[in-house]
Parts: sequence; C-alpha cells; structure tokens
Amino acid sequence: GYILGDGWIRYEVALEQDVLGMAIDAKDKDLADTLRQRLVDWFGIKGNVTERQGHYQLQTSGTPASFFKQLGIKAVKAHEKRVPESIFAAPRDAVIGFLRGLFSADGSVQIGKTNGSCSVRLATSSKGLALDVQQLLLNFGIVSSIKLRREEQIKLMPNSQRELAEYTAKTQYELFLDKVNRDRFATLAGFMQPRKQQKLVDWIATKKQGSLAEKFTTKVATIENAGEADVFDTTVDVTHSVSVNGIITAQCGEQWLGPYDACNLGSINLGLFVADGQVDWAGLEATTRDCTRFLDDVIDVN
Repeated sequence: GYILGDGWIRYEVALEQDVLGMAIDAKDKDLADTLRQRLVDWFGIKGNVTERQGHYQLQTSGTPASFFKQLGIKAVKAHEKRVPESIFAAPRDAVIGFLRGLFSADGSVQIGKTNGSCSVRLATSSKGLALDVQQLLLNFGIVSSIKLRREEQIKLMPNSQRELAEYTAKTQYELFLDKVNRDRFATLAGFMQPRKQQKLVDWIATKKQGSLAEKFTTKVATIENAGEADVFDTTVDVTHSVSVNGIITAQCGEQWLGPYDACNLGSINLGLFVADGQVDWAGLEATTRDCTRFLDDVIDVN
C-alpha cells in the first residue's frame, strides 16, 4: 500500500533489473527505519536510505522490486494508478495492511478550525484508485465519499535544476471518511505514523458527542439502458455471497436453469412443525413431498 502511494517501480537499464523506491516524510524517520527493516526481514536486503529535500528516499533493486511488480504494482503515472487485482483476492489481514500503508503514504487527518469536525482523507490524482479504495473499505462496512479537490491546471514547480518551470498538475480527488466510518477506520487500519494515528485517536477519545451512524442508503441518480449481455451464475464457497460494487448480494440459482428459465423456489416454515420441543417429522415429510410436487407442476405449466 505504501509503495502504491509514495513509491515507484521502474526498470533501470544500467542495472539491468527493476528498482523499487519509496519516499518518506522527514518527520517520520521511525517509519523509514521500519520499512527498511521489513525489506531485511522479508528479502534479506537493506536497501539504501538517502536524505533529500524534506524526505527520506529508500531504494533497493532486484528481488523486492520484482516481487511487488508481480503482485501488480505497475510503473505508471500517478493519475493512472489502480489497486492491484491481487489485493481484491487477498486475505482480510493483507487488505487491512494494504489500506494502512496507502493511507500512511497519501492520507491525512483533518480537524476543522471552525467547527472542530474531524475527517480522514486520502488524496490522489487517480479517480480509479479512489473508487478502488472505496470498494475495499465498503467490504469492511466503511462508507466513504469521493470529492473533487481541484481541476487540472498549470503550476510553477522546481525542476531538476531547482528552477521554477511550468508543469501540468493533474486533477486531484479526495476520499473522505467521517462519522462512524472514521472511527472504524482508526480501529481497523489506522496509520503507520504515530503522529497521524495519535491525532486521530485523541480526537475520537475526547469528542463530546457520539459519532453519527451510517444509514447505508443512497438515491438512484439515473437508470440507463446498457443494452444486452450474457448472464452467468457463480458460486462462492463458505460465504455464499458476492460483493458487487460494494453491495453484498446472496447467491441465487440454487437449481440448474435452462435458457429463459426463471428460479422456481419455495419455502417451508419449520417453526410450524415444532411443538413442545418436538419435531413433527411425519408432517414435515408430507409437506415437503407436497411442496416438491407443486414446484414440479409450476415447471410443467410454464
């Protein structure tokens, strides 16, 4: 997650191998040491740490770079970044770790000067990345909103010679977390930097009122005809559910369906067959046989 936010992978022709780099704020020397130690623990490689203008640059090459590249970290520009597919298929703890790393790199805790409100924000120039993160958070019951921070513009920034030059600053977006969503994020993932995490935890601990609950409702803006497409059934073991754009839907199609067939389902209220702690097995059997026959009749009629 941190690499996707404030890191990069590129192929160095001179070295004839991939290079991995990360930028860490100068305020977070402990974080730079932690990231470097993890490279040692995982790959046996320390990497090089260089102090630059306002940040530390951690860089290494070879195995670590190739490893993260295989996981889906791509050498693309900031506005083209997306959450790797491997994260969507990763175990719960891995996704939480990814979110913690990404928010530690590009996230912040904002406390309003006038009303004292608090929000957790993730800044990015990739709307696709913001939408991906929104999906990951929804899987943990955390609702967020995405807002336009600024339009694309031309800005004067220092070049490699430290002279001001014109650069195109891409459109910027912010993903917002507030209410109980902010509180859940603090407990579930949080930040790697103590200064950020403590700021968030302290605000939550000292707020005078309880956090507003999330309603999990939204208005349908438009319904558009998307044409025709093939429809497929799928099965997910254990949970028997599917996450579709952040909405959890239970599986359907408990029986085989032919072309243009509809689900032919029935249900039996088992509570009606229990009296004084005893199950009326004979009655349940008779009802089950009758219901099955009725469903079979429905197929014949259709």
